[in-house]
Amino acid sequence: GIIPSRSFAVYCTTIFCLKRIILAGTTVYIDDLPIMSIYAYCFSSLFQMGYNTYNRPQTQRMMRFMDFINEFAIYLSSIFCFIFTDWIDIEMRYTMGWVYLPLLISVILTNILCVLYDMGSVFYLKYKRATYKPRNPKKVYEIPEIPQPI
Repeated sequence: GIIPSRSFAVYCTTIFCLKRIILAGTTVYIDDLPIMSIYAYCFSSLFQMGYNTYNRPQTQRMMRFMDFINEFAIYLSSIFCFIFTDWIDIEMRYTMGWVYLPLLISVILTNILCVLYDMGSVFYLKYKRATYKPRNPKKVYEIPEIPQPI
């Protein structure tokens, strides 16, 4: 799904791996400072969305759309991490949980629909190729035999 001929294709994979290492490091080693982890989640998702939107390393529009939706879901989840801290009262967290749940379900359903659409389009193209009948089949002409001289 990534365009190998462009120079930023290597950077896309490298940035993705570095992002995961930074997120794992802030989660494991800076567990006593949750705000730092939340900031790392927020800014890494924003950076990844900006990089992918600007450079477009994927070959298909569907892949770019799914990548953007998934990064946006990670960004929304990191924003909701601020809301689910102890600083907000329990009633507000409960209410915001009911706001967050449909957002998360909509992202999951969007991913499932994108995968089904992509699979369906491949099967549709294979079906069309298998059942293709040309409208004007090429006529086969017989070559007359040339009489041999006596």
